[in-house]
Amino acid sequence: MAINITNILNNSKAHTIIEATHGGSSVYSFGIVNSEGNGKRLSLSKAMVTKLGIENAETVYVAVSEVDNSVIISESASLDHGHKCNVKKSGEKRILYAAGAVKDIVDTFKIPFDGKTSRSYNHMEFDVLPDNKPVVCVYIKDSGQSAKKNEND
Repeated sequence: MAINITNILNNSKAHTIIEATHGGSSVYSFGIVNSEGNGKRLSLSKAMVTKLGIENAETVYVAVSEVDNSVIISESASLDHGHKCNVKKSGEKRILYAAGAVKDIVDTFKIPFDGKTSRSYNHMEFDVLPDNKPVVCVYIKDSGQSAKKNEND
């Protein structure tokens, strides 16, 4: 079943587009590590963790939306058709050791890792789902587009 973030965000409550940078690097960062030697995992920056309210979460859901070229992350069970990932603390960041989710993301978006072990993304949209759980949509491709229509359009 294809996940459509546009539908999720159109039914949400509080929409915010983030492409924040601080000193040339983003305070909101989603990382993918995909290597045989260093493992397969996802990382969420402190700013993402705080905005999602998952500082003490044990699990989150990660879903891929090929329709919207994005990865969706939330503690909400409404994403239960995605990958259920255990959350581990690493300083102020959170690490999701989720080889299946990494494989799904890399394969879906054909992300090249030739000579690299990691990739980072910082164009994202935060929202609140109808069950009052925050959700983030991280754009993997076509970073200039947002899924939710501008109210003035």
